[in-house]
Amino acid sequence: MSTQPQKTKNTSILDLNVGKKNIAKTIKSCMSERPSERLQKYITTQDLLYEFFRQRDYYTLLGSALKARFGGGGGNPVYEYWQAGKLCKFEYELISYRVDFYNMLFGLIQISWHFIKNELDVFEKQVIDEYPQSEAEYFISLLTEQYDNRFISCIEGYEFKLTDFEKRLKTTRSIYWRDIEYFLSLPISEEQKKEKDRHKLFYMNFALDIAVIHSKEDEIIKNALNGIRDNILKSTEIVLKYLRQQRSGNTTKLFESYTWKDGRLYLRNQGGLKKALHPMPGVLEE
Repeated sequence: MSTQPQKTKNTSILDLNVGKKNIAKTIKSCMSERPSERLQKYITTQDLLYEFFRQRDYYTLLGSALKARFGGGGGNPVYEYWQAGKLCKFEYELISYRVDFYNMLFGLIQISWHFIKNELDVFEKQVIDEYPQSEAEYFISLLTEQYDNRFISCIEGYEFKLTDFEKRLKTTRSIYWRDIEYFLSLPISEEQKKEKDRHKLFYMNFALDIAVIHSKEDEIIKNALNGIRDNILKSTEIVLKYLRQQRSGNTTKLFESYTWKDGRLYLRNQGGLKKALHPMPGVLEE
């Protein structure tokens, strides 16, 4: 899919708007199809079935919000969900920051596209793989990879420890204030490597790595990266604040340690693993 509008006489602004709306619709369609139907054949338990549709509900909402943000219309569906009591204030704020993040990330991919495309062309010559040919295609590939892999993680099994999650958030808060280049240049711990390998986010990491390299001589790219940094800092802070409130018993318990094993979800407590009555609410640990 190309983001270049078709040229007609005296309609350049209209064409640009049409192109943007088409991208918005494609993003919504992509998100409403996550996790992919192809993954349904791996659903062997009730927990996985419930999780599949729980994630799809969340991604559909996120997709509608992204469509609106990208100029496709639809108001603010996240706010409407909050007002209807389908989300708490914390979830409303966190998802809103996520929408902002992707909006800024797409902008970063656009202004870095020349550099990204050059590197992808090198890859295509080395491996038998076709990579996205436009920034819009790249962004769709990034969303597909990210949100399919979250369900694949449930199928393959993984462990989410709340204490480790909070430590990672505090580490992010303490070093992200400098700049994103410093953060991405830090050595990766074994725990972070496992987390990175689990999600296998090639497109996300590749775009950020390329942007960081070229931000050293491109002020526009650097400013875009810092905008993303500020967004991550703000969303990190509201999650840490919520975790403090949850510990004190002053709010609904949305976060717990859990384990996906053999297609089943178990909650973790001091006594070990306990079969969950139903999967955890919300996709909050992303």
